[in-house]
Amino acid sequence: LRILRGVRFYATLGLRPDPAAKEAMIRMAPLLAPVSRERCTQELIRTLMGEYITEALCGFPAVVGQVVPQILPAVGFPQNNRHHIYDVWTHTANSVGLAAPDPVVRLALLLHDLGKPQCYTEDSRGEGHFYGHALHSARLAEEAIKGLRIPKKDAAAVLQLIRHHDDPIPATLAQVRQSLRKFGPKQFPLLLQVKRADNLAQNPLYSKQEQLDRAEALLGQVMAEGLCYSVRGL
Repeated sequence: LRILRGVRFYATLGLRPDPAAKEAMIRMAPLLAPVSRERCTQELIRTLMGEYITEALCGFPAVVGQVVPQILPAVGFPQNNRHHIYDVWTHTANSVGLAAPDPVVRLALLLHDLGKPQCYTEDSRGEGHFYGHALHSARLAEEAIKGLRIPKKDAAAVLQLIRHHDDPIPATLAQVRQSLRKFGPKQFPLLLQVKRADNLAQNPLYSKQEQLDRAEALLGQVMAEGLCYSVRGL
């Protein structure tokens, strides 16, 4: 367990292991296999909350992959797409670090692109695409979450965020109210956080931050004015 705890110290305290310790942590990562899932999950969630989580995830995918093996195909997988500047795993690591330290949001971002390697296709120009990756990622994330033994309520919230992380951003008051009806007043703001961090870790030439700002402003208007967004609210 101390191998994973070392990654947590890196993520939360910025304590970088020396080269010999790092090499040993990676080489001996398979020793995590017999450690109880509950203890590994506890360490992983605390790791995800760290200020230096991006550096830790980029430095130790082999260790994290012992706890969540579904991430390993994403490590170093090129995206070959103008909307992206990183490979799948580096994009994932950056998106986690760019999100607020909420365990549901950061776990969703850790798992949100698991399906990309299996969904990858190229068009006639050689540009990569990942059609249907959100749903496939959710299926792989469900396997990962079962292995982590995440509580059912949190698991359901994480999986919903992954399924819909690539949905269009609501642009009107009516669309925001529809999203509130679909996701609820607690989950919809988390979805916007996931979308924001995901976009921040992409090519800045294709920023959607203004669209997300508008969606959040409209959400604030709905809540402040007590506008109806469900039958129950009539």
